[in-house]
Amino acid sequence: MNDKLTIEARGLGIEYYNHKIFELLADLNDFYDFLSDSCCNMADGCLITGKFSVNSNIYSSIQGTIESIKILVFAGRLNDAFALTRKFEDAIYADLYTNILLQQDEHKMINPKESVKKIWDESIVRKWVLDRYILWGVKKEEKLSAIKRKIKEVDPELGILFEDAKKNSDNRKVCNDNVHYNSWETFAINDFHYLSGTRKGIELLNDLYGIILRFFVYHFSYTYIQRGFIYGSYDYINDLEEGLEPEPGSQYWIAPIVQDLFDKYIKTEYNTIAQYLINKKIMNLK
Repeated sequence: MNDKLTIEARGLGIEYYNHKIFELLADLNDFYDFLSDSCCNMADGCLITGKFSVNSNIYSSIQGTIESIKILVFAGRLNDAFALTRKFEDAIYADLYTNILLQQDEHKMINPKESVKKIWDESIVRKWVLDRYILWGVKKEEKLSAIKRKIKEVDPELGILFEDAKKNSDNRKVCNDNVHYNSWETFAINDFHYLSGTRKGIELLNDLYGIILRFFVYHFSYTYIQRGFIYGSYDYINDLEEGLEPEPGSQYWIAPIVQDLFDKYIKTEYNTIAQYLINKKIMNLK
C-alpha cells in the first residue's frame, strides 16, 4: 500500500495522519507482541488446559486487534474502529478474568483436596479453552458486570483509583453506540468523505485516543498486579539458559519496552495510578 497516494485519495489531511493515535497504536502493537513472547517462556495454564501458554495466544490476538484498529483508523473507517475498540476492551476483561480463575485452579492442583479429574471437570477456563463454555453467556452485560467486580477484587484500591480518574468514563457506551448504530452519525463516521469535509475526524480521533489509552492503562495495571513477572526483562532468563549466575535482583528488572510505555503514557496521563503501581514494589518499576 502506498501511504502517500492513499492519504491523497482519502483526503483526510496531514493533521489527521499526524494524530498521536497512530503512535499510540504502534506502541501498543509492540507491547502486546512483547507480552506474547514473554509468556512463551512460561507454561502458564498448562496444568489446567493442556495448552503450553494460553496467555501467549491471547496477547497475540490482542496485538492483531490493535493492528486492525490502526488499519481502520488509517482508512477513515471510524465507526468500525470504535466497534473494534469495544472488542479490545472485551479481550482485556477476558484475559484478566481467566487469569483469576487459572490461579484459583492451579492452587487447587498444588494443594489438592479433591481429584485432578474433578478440578479439571469444574474448571471454567479448561472448558472455555476446549470450546465447552461460553465466557459471557446469554446475558453479556450482566455477566460482564460480575466479571468486572471480580477483577476489582484483585486490588480494590486500584479499582477506586480508576473510578476517580474520570477520563472517558462513558467509553464503553461510546463504543456500543457504534456497534449498534445508535444514531445516524455512527454510519456517517464510517464514510471518509464525511470526515474529510469536517473537523469531525480529528475530534473523533481525540475521543478514540482517550478510550484506547484508558483501556490500555487498565490492562497494564491489573496485569502488573496479577502477573508482574511477565513484565520482566530477558536478562534473568537468558543468564539461566546460558548456565550463568544471574545478577542479584535481576529477576525483578523491568523490560525496557514496559518502562518506556509506563513513562510515556501512564506517568503522564494517569500519574496517581503510576505512583500506586510503583509503590507496590512487585517489580522494579520506576
